[in-house]
Amino acid sequence: MGGNRMAAEKPTGYDGMNVYWAARDVEFSPVGNHHFVIMTFHSLEESPNPAQTVTISDERGRKIHVLCYALFLTVLDWGVEVKINDDSDLKAYEEYFCNSQGLLWDFDFEGHKIPPPQGMDMPEFMRKINDAALKSQDYLAHHPGQYSYSFLERNCATWVNDLLAYVGVPDEVRRAQNDFFGLDLGAESTAFMSTFR
Repeated sequence: MGGNRMAAEKPTGYDGMNVYWAARDVEFSPVGNHHFVIMTFHSLEESPNPAQTVTISDERGRKIHVLCYALFLTVLDWGVEVKINDDSDLKAYEEYFCNSQGLLWDFDFEGHKIPPPQGMDMPEFMRKINDAALKSQDYLAHHPGQYSYSFLERNCATWVNDLLAYVGVPDEVRRAQNDFFGLDLGAESTAFMSTFR
């Protein structure tokens, strides 16, 4: 646990096309982390999935376009599902971008930039992430009960690790970027690789 907390920095607005391994506080405990992938764009045209890309604005009129992907527990059966642009993930990034995180409990967004693998440019990297995430979402929706959630080694952090590994992010990069302020479990485990194919 540790690392620099992105929430403490002032947002700069347009930060270019970036991919982040991100974490935020979970709703029921500010100690635990929920992991997700977020991609940011200057414009909708840069997004590999403009139909699902969301625009975030602040009070000064700055805008940024984002896509979030994450694995969630399905509470009734302890299964898993992939969500795109979950409200809480978006809210966490919006608090950061708009600099509206307060001293009291909030989502405390933290993001670590992930560069494209060697030989791949950012647009191709983003397309591969989007395609893999959508395949995983579809696979899990059509195979309910095949994967059960585990807080220790089969969770949202595991899914992000597998997603980034699948699209070619080297192990040493993932290990360097998977440590966040708060409790991180399962970030170096693998469990969901077959869902991206």
